[in-house]
Amino acid sequence: QAGPEVTVTLQEGWRLEEIVGYLRTTKLTMNMKDFVSLVEDPPADLVRKYDFLADLPKGRTLEGYLYPDTYRMDGNWDAREVLDTLLATFGERLTPGIRNGIRRQGLNIDEAVILASIVEREAVLDKERPKIAGVYLNRLDHPDAETRGLLNADPTLQYALATDANRDAAVEDWGTIEWWQPLQVGGSDVELPKRLSGFQTYVNPGLPPTPIASPRAASLQAVARADTASGYYYFVAACPNGQRNGSHYFARTYAMQLANQQRANSECAA
Repeated sequence: QAGPEVTVTLQEGWRLEEIVGYLRTTKLTMNMKDFVSLVEDPPADLVRKYDFLADLPKGRTLEGYLYPDTYRMDGNWDAREVLDTLLATFGERLTPGIRNGIRRQGLNIDEAVILASIVEREAVLDKERPKIAGVYLNRLDHPDAETRGLLNADPTLQYALATDANRDAAVEDWGTIEWWQPLQVGGSDVELPKRLSGFQTYVNPGLPPTPIASPRAASLQAVARADTASGYYYFVAACPNGQRNGSHYFARTYAMQLANQQRANSECAA
């Protein structure tokens, strides 16, 4: 029977564990472990139901496809009904325009979701999303450039480090964990276990093996309409007037990047 209406707000940039940690605080009565099981090992009929999952590699979870939005849900829905709602919303947000743009970039949908999840964790200002997506696409498309096809994306390292550190954490504890700890060493010095080595984007060229978080439509759109034409290969967090405002300085060469880093460091000397 129908239960009370529950308002659920999933934040963009959350990973599965953060979503589950939040859902446990709502009045949804579904079995959380059933929800986790469906996401981590989606049944074939669920994958077939959504055309955007056609490129999902065998054995992959649904990380990245749990669309971040505000929902009104029936408090008595089971795990499958909740998951269907998130996936159906992802399909609605993945407009024909975004799909066409993804194809024009030479990506399949899953590759675009992986890239959009990194953009989601890196970008703060909406106007910079296409530039940041462009930096990563330029790196991927020109492995002969200075960057050698390496994404050098800190969020992929944060994702893998947290995955490893909390591999034995109970589902009940996921909401108490800090999942995006700042890196303690330079990106290329981060050591990951072999099973997570694909997320070491300072060492391994190309995309990491999975999305790292749930991207919103703006980040999917940024990948579909990435600004590759500006020729940027680098970016660094800016600090105008001594304030971190989410903006970045972009550069075409490593020499320009070093100058931008020096500029940002002088701005934020404190």
